[in-house]
Amino acid sequence: GPFVVALEYATSQNALVMGKPSQPYMQMVLNDLNLPRHRVALIGDDIETDVRGAQQVGMKGWLVKTGRFRKEDLGRGIWPDRIFGSIADLLEGI
Repeated sequence: GPFVVALEYATSQNALVMGKPSQPYMQMVLNDLNLPRHRVALIGDDIETDVRGAQQVGMKGWLVKTGRFRKEDLGRGIWPDRIFGSIADLLEGI
């Protein structure tokens, strides 16, 4: 956004975004866990940053229908590997 552009201008450097859903960030998480990506699930309430970000690097993307979740999110062409109504449901389901 505009803040990143301002920082790039002020420093004469290109920014490297290191947060969800950037692939370098997700790869760093996988490296730290030292687990095969297909055995890791990112659990979150945002279908774009959490589910899609995880799936783009080969992890599972599990959606919890709390916080940022909206029912219309499910019609965007991103399909969570699992969907839970709440954190409590998630704990019962794993």
